[in-house]
Amino acid sequence: MNRRSQRLKIFNDRPMVSIAAGFILGILLTEAYEGTWLIVAVCLFLLFGVVTLFTGQSAICVLSFSALAGILRTLFLPNLSLPASFLQPFAQARESLLNVTSDLFGKDASILQALLWGYKGAIPSEIYSGFQDAGIAHVLALSGLHVSFVVSVIALLTNRRAVKFRFVLTALFLFGYCAVTAFPASLVRASIMTLCVIFADIASRKKDMLSSVSFAAVLILLFRPSEFYAIGFQLSFMAVATIAMLYEPLKRLLPFLRGGIADAILVTLCGTLGTLPLLAYYFNRISLVSLLANILLLPAVSLLFLSGLAVCGLMFLWPLAALWLSAAPRALLQGITYFTQQMASLPYAAVPVYGFTVATCLLIYLGFLMLSDFTIVKTPYKVISALLLFAAATCIVV
Repeated sequence: MNRRSQRLKIFNDRPMVSIAAGFILGILLTEAYEGTWLIVAVCLFLLFGVVTLFTGQSAICVLSFSALAGILRTLFLPNLSLPASFLQPFAQARESLLNVTSDLFGKDASILQALLWGYKGAIPSEIYSGFQDAGIAHVLALSGLHVSFVVSVIALLTNRRAVKFRFVLTALFLFGYCAVTAFPASLVRASIMTLCVIFADIASRKKDMLSSVSFAAVLILLFRPSEFYAIGFQLSFMAVATIAMLYEPLKRLLPFLRGGIADAILVTLCGTLGTLPLLAYYFNRISLVSLLANILLLPAVSLLFLSGLAVCGLMFLWPLAALWLSAAPRALLQGITYFTQQMASLPYAAVPVYGFTVATCLLIYLGFLMLSDFTIVKTPYKVISALLLFAAATCIVV
């Protein structure tokens, strides 16, 4: 097998990426066209799928049929959801947990209600703006940070060799958590990806982040295609996709960064880069202190999540002890809020950015893709191509 074939095998080994790309393309076409043009698109994708099926172009074949499935799914099926009678106990549990959090933390409860249970409606606008300007508003959205805690606790409580039991237990806990928090896309994405990792251990298969995030996107969009247009969905998936694209290249570029803390910094940097174009497009504003704020505050936020979750659970068993112990997470919460507001108040902490379009975002993400290990271009040409794409994006903004 020659070098080019080996590189092309990168794509052929990831059919889930082609499925996700095709399905999203189908959703976008359904939104953009109707009537005759949509019928033409259906016929063309069907033709491409059949032709590439017989010519052995597996990636294009999968993409074509997936785009066809995306069009048909969006046209002929409404958004799917679990029965209301099934979800009602989870909604009642969420209401109880929100009330418990409010009883424990009083005026400071709004941030913990978002951090623990995904409810942001009570956060004062000035506090939320401070989190946005400091670039850490994402910690208020349930995501991989929260899932990692659940998985870590379950791993500690179970035998590491009992992988199948751990998979079932983790799946049940994560489903319950997703249901209680009303199935936010970022939490569902992180849960599916985590289960993919555990299942890979069971099946003795190689773990692949890009395939996992693609699988999560397909499952979410199968239930609710309109979710693709939600800002939270786009931010969550592009952050993880950018980590998959840039983490390894940056790790090779910066060999002096080794160890757990350095890896965490690299992941934070990649995730931040992944969300910046979308934040500039939707909010016309980006944070220049985001990376520093995330590095400094994420450990404290992790501790706040664990301690807040513990005292809320204790409230159902021993209310008096929970009230006493809530002093520690309350102090930590106030410290995080104060530090966030100070970071946000720094000169040029957040700067306005105008002129970002869909084309600008696409060019930047294509630049990230060119720098990744998922392209078949040699390294010097990777860098040149990426710089040209970034320059084109800059020209559009200017």
